[in-house]
Amino acid sequence: PVARLSLTTQEQFKYNLGLGGEYSESTYGQNLFFSYWMARANFEYYFGKHLHAGIGGSYRQDTFDRDRLDLEEVWAENRLDSVMMANAGVTWDILMKYDQSYLSLNASGNYNLRNSNIDGEVSDFVPGYPGPFYSYDTEVTIVFVGVTFNPTIMIGPR
Repeated sequence: PVARLSLTTQEQFKYNLGLGGEYSESTYGQNLFFSYWMARANFEYYFGKHLHAGIGGSYRQDTFDRDRLDLEEVWAENRLDSVMMANAGVTWDILMKYDQSYLSLNASGNYNLRNSNIDGEVSDFVPGYPGPFYSYDTEVTIVFVGVTFNPTIMIGPR
């Protein structure tokens, strides 16, 4: 990253709070360069030592320069994507020893939305571009349940 700022505060088994932002350039594959800025926040709250829940989200804006990418014969203007991500989850640490979880059960969900100014309309592309005319918009929702087991040898009375 070119610039990154993160602020984090926590109290063990009470809460975790994180805020951050960054600006950078990145690459998809061999030749799809873009610059972006991003802001994020997350919060986790402990209802007790064994049960905690968290929420988080981020917003990122990606700018794809059509001249730098040699796409001036494809896109009518630079591509600009707004990417929003949100997540929430609950974790139950069933088995812990020395404040380390060895068996836990969790349920969580993620929502991701990318809204691009290239929507698949003919006007998004330069005159004479033969196609295909496609959109970069995406929307994904994922819900999952998981069990985490960290095998170890537990010795001692604690």
